Amino acid sequence: MVVCLPPERRGRPVKSKEKIIEKYRSQPVLWLEDTFGVELTDYQEEIINSTFENRYTSVRSGHGLGKSYSIACAVVAFLHLHVDSLVLTTASTRSQLSAHWSPIRKLMEQANAPLGTEVFRFELRCGPLWRALGLSTNDPANIVGFHSEKMLVVVDESCGVDPEIHDRIDTLLTSEGSHRLDCSNPYSRESPFKALCDNPETNEIHLSCYDSPNVVHGEEVVPGLVSKEWIERKRQDWGENSDMWRVAVLGEWPLSDSDALIPVDWVQKAQDRWEEVEPDGEPIYGVDPGGAGTGETVIVTRRGSYVSKVQGWYGLEGPAIIQKVKENTMSDCVVNIDSVGLGSTLPAYAKEEGIYAVGINGAEVPIEREDARNRRAECYLNLRDALDPNGDIKLAIPSDDVLAGQLTSIKYKLDSKGRVQLESKKEMKSRGLNSPDRADALAYTFSGGQSAGLSPISVGVGEGSFIDDNLARNSPFEYVSWRDF
Repeated sequence: MVVCLPPERRGRPVKSKEKIIEKYRSQPVLWLEDTFGVELTDYQEEIINSTFENRYTSVRSGHGLGKSYSIACAVVAFLHLHVDSLVLTTASTRSQLSAHWSPIRKLMEQANAPLGTEVFRFELRCGPLWRALGLSTNDPANIVGFHSEKMLVVVDESCGVDPEIHDRIDTLLTSEGSHRLDCSNPYSRESPFKALCDNPETNEIHLSCYDSPNVVHGEEVVPGLVSKEWIERKRQDWGENSDMWRVAVLGEWPLSDSDALIPVDWVQKAQDRWEEVEPDGEPIYGVDPGGAGTGETVIVTRRGSYVSKVQGWYGLEGPAIIQKVKENTMSDCVVNIDSVGLGSTLPAYAKEEGIYAVGINGAEVPIEREDARNRRAECYLNLRDALDPNGDIKLAIPSDDVLAGQLTSIKYKLDSKGRVQLESKKEMKSRGLNSPDRADALAYTFSGGQSAGLSPISVGVGEGSFIDDNLARNSPFEYVSWRDF
């Protein structure tokens, strides 16, 4: 390995490589500056220094604070300043693994002089046993058999990593020269990451979005980091009393209120799965009308356990809504439309356009669940089951902050018969929240027997026929679809 000298040292008698490395090992940030010309924020420097100085370092933070770049700098510095060291990185998904390996490779490209390091997609190789590796967490067996006197293990989005992976990592850190760096948004109090943060041996670094230089200075100082404008948008989307605000903005643990229907960590894990799941089966559509005011008209498309990116428009009503539905859905597939209030006339418009739609009246009695007070609660309980990471469906949803905020803000209570009753939209408004249009549209894709993610079943409905709730309810099939025999 070639060690880059700072400008003031060039032309002077050359010290041995060992002495140069020893000097920089106590000043890893200086080495990064001299070797790559990096400019780091104060908290990024703190993360890197802590990784070198402490056996355990945890970083719990809000969104958009440059955690991936901090990891990249820590990995490259630790590897090169510890001869014959081993660095392992992992994450809850392969896309998150790529999120910190991409800046690792870019960092290596900007070295002021060749370091003699071979660079691969998920590996840096300084020598046969001197390397950094990125490991997938799909199989816990991948995290086994690695040992070194000088080792760093990095866990990105640690909250989402399987507890068995955490256990296996602990078995690797046997030498005195072992270090561990865990970074994550703190979205689960039940995760091993929470236990690590609470460990008295861990140096815990807590970062809020308000720590971003772009927020501190009120202008873009570091491109790509979170801004004051983003925070204000999230304040409007989520409200300051929501768990999403606590986790994603403040970097605080969720309160996990007992009356919250869907936990924050379930939504996060569903988002993490999205890039690794493929659409499966016929599409099922959920439509929530927004009207001519500030509400959003939303179309959600689900194919099996895969949910496509949400489509939404403002200022639509009546025929304009149905026109959007016609343009953005397949003509022979089920379309579930909210038929209460603003949506009361939509089934009739849909019939005129030849759209086979099912009107969803949330106040009606459930189709199949005895634990739901009404149809709306039934849809949401089916959706909750699909989001359960220990369930059969394991729904995958796109990274959509508005959708995530709505899903995690809905509260419930039990009625006198022990059935789930969701809070009304009026009650949500009293808490400063907007109508959960995106969450409702997603829930409508889980109406009735569709909760099991089944493919549509043909019942021989003639062209142009209109399917209403009564036909859907009394069909002998799992649920009604519209294919001719």
